[in-house]
Amino acid sequence: MGVVALAVGVSFPMGCTAAAQGAMDVQDATRGSHGKVTLVAQDSAVAPGRSAELGLHFVLEKGWHIYWVNPGDSGEPPKVKWTVPEGYSVGEIDWPTPERLGRGTVVDYGYTGEVTLLAKLNVPDTAKAGSKAFAVADVNWLVCSEICLPEKSALRIELPVESKARRNPEEATLFARARARLPMPALKVWDAEALDQGGDYLLRLLTGVQETSATFFPLRSGEIENSAPQKVLKFTGGMRITLVKAANTTASSNAGKPNDGHAKGTIDGVVKFGSGKSYKVSARIRPALPAN
Repeated sequence: MGVVALAVGVSFPMGCTAAAQGAMDVQDATRGSHGKVTLVAQDSAVAPGRSAELGLHFVLEKGWHIYWVNPGDSGEPPKVKWTVPEGYSVGEIDWPTPERLGRGTVVDYGYTGEVTLLAKLNVPDTAKAGSKAFAVADVNWLVCSEICLPEKSALRIELPVESKARRNPEEATLFARARARLPMPALKVWDAEALDQGGDYLLRLLTGVQETSATFFPLRSGEIENSAPQKVLKFTGGMRITLVKAANTTASSNAGKPNDGHAKGTIDGVVKFGSGKSYKVSARIRPALPAN
């Protein structure tokens, strides 16, 4: 959260072609105004027809943060444009579970300290052993404290193509830590629904376990009041979380209608339990039962 200041971090000129970027000093790491970002790979070598994990590893100064895919009440998430050889592709970012940031009437979702944003490099079957694979990540992000500073950089990594992929032992700990922060898919035996109570949603999670506490992070903006307390009521086999609706929420009006490419009439997001485990949740919206 904060006011955007007119300051820009280390970068290449906007609009450069891939060839021009290659002629410049495009590196695997950039130090910005309040942190460092590095493009890392889980493998030392990639193989035809396989995918390889890449990561944008941010290390931030104390008191500064970047944003989740839904930034909350302010800010914006990091954006990446990839340049790879013909036939290669890079998947979407796999977002780690965020933190609640801010206080009072402004609450954001993001990351402090260090975080790695994972994405898969897909290697085509036609890639030849002995050739080189590369990825250039044109990254734009906001780093924020009391003010927000826009940063941008071009990061490049190059990997040999071999008949079999080889893990990079130097990055094993970093990638294990990054994967541990990813929300897990909800278990098939779970049931989730969001009862529309007019001014709020009652998120009902049947998990089979009585958790002590929970925090819900909405995937889409404008559905709940981010700064409102989330009241948790425990019961045997699950819990209920009260989510105050945003003033102009559209989620309930979208029940039964397409909603930004997600499931029809759902509240989607991540729930983090007091145990530290987090899960992806998609709760169907249902009208609350009328009071007797």
